[in-house]
Amino acid sequence: MRLLSRLAIVFAVFLGMYGCTCREPSKSLSPMPAANAARPRGEGAVLMYLAAAMRTLQTGCRLYYRGPYEAVSPDGFHLPQVGFPRTLAHPPPNGKTGVAAVRAVFQGDKNVVVRQGQSGLIRVYIGKVSSAILRTRLRPAKFSPDDQYSPGLAIDAIVDSREVTAAARRLEYRNDQYILDIAFSGPAAGVPHLPPVLTNLSMDRALDRVAETFGVTVLYGECAKPGGGHLFDVRYSADCTGPAIRRGDKFRNKRP
Repeated sequence: MRLLSRLAIVFAVFLGMYGCTCREPSKSLSPMPAANAARPRGEGAVLMYLAAAMRTLQTGCRLYYRGPYEAVSPDGFHLPQVGFPRTLAHPPPNGKTGVAAVRAVFQGDKNVVVRQGQSGLIRVYIGKVSSAILRTRLRPAKFSPDDQYSPGLAIDAIVDSREVTAAARRLEYRNDQYILDIAFSGPAAGVPHLPPVLTNLSMDRALDRVAETFGVTVLYGECAKPGGGHLFDVRYSADCTGPAIRRGDKFRNKRP
């Protein structure tokens, strides 16, 4: 098998070196796109460019997206999940800071809207996302001492609340997210943390508080399920944060 693989590689290299002689001389080769040219990107690149744009901001970010339904996750787990949509994006240009830098990341993609509220929190919308479950009122949102000091555990407390669970059942929204590698410092002096109780807030606003408190980007994704209903996914990225908020925050939460 290894010999066949090596022969296949040699044959491919041979075609790459000499196959160009079969091209018609009247046709010129298309120029290669620049390394930082805007083109459809996946989740990793989008979050990396967003992180670069957020460096000058001392606040968190919210990222909403409407994605495709994935019956099997890219890593091979047989769990349905919300896929991340291919998004036109490129690194933020030099000289732009703040919300202008974030808008520059997605410049050219008409499917993306970037907004900044009075608190400074930036919201990025990729596609048309329903706000039905996000409007769910929490009465109240309660956090254990561990939840207060961990964005991942705080998100779990919000999503698993009685109000959100009931709303998801009524609206036919299902949450099949799985979170690994949650770390937290626990109560400690000088570490960002949530209060034990948040009162009279919607699910969306409670997630805002997580983003603002820990200086992270909280993602909300949804997709339609085959046969009816929806999937939704709530998680966070610790890489999209300004340097002032990251100080002392050792938390990490990624989809495996």
